Amino acid sequence: MGGYEMFVKEAFFLVGCDGQGPADDAGAWIPPLWDEFNAGYDKLEKLALPDARGKIPVWGAMTDPAQEFQPWGEEGRYMAGVESERYMDAIGFAVWRIPGFVYVRVPATLATYADVYRHTLGLTFAERGWTLAGAVQEYYVKDRMWLLFPIQRL
Repeated sequence: MGGYEMFVKEAFFLVGCDGQGPADDAGAWIPPLWDEFNAGYDKLEKLALPDARGKIPVWGAMTDPAQEFQPWGEEGRYMAGVESERYMDAIGFAVWRIPGFVYVRVPATLATYADVYRHTLGLTFAERGWTLAGAVQEYYVKDRMWLLFPIQRL
């Protein structure tokens, strides 16, 4: 498994396409959210806040059904979105306010996702004495992906 780094992210607004469904059937209801996101990307890109390098990070954000940003139980909510300061202009898109967290950021790919998830929560967290403080997030920049494991709410 790849190494990890700490990633501090203050609260922010995410705009995009969201949905809710059973955790054990996420493979059925999440891909259509990405299809919707990709179809509307031209509009979302205009609302997006670039990072320090001028790239637009894309989030696969997760939360519990009550939207308290706790890990999924039997059901979960998911948003394919971009960070935006212009969330009031996001007509036709969902808007979430993501609370600030200190995250453990671990590189992954779609092929290694499940292994990275299990290894990080099963071994790395145990070795460091960390506890999960919220829902794990997906973070994409260009063709790179990280899983963000929150360990402290800000």
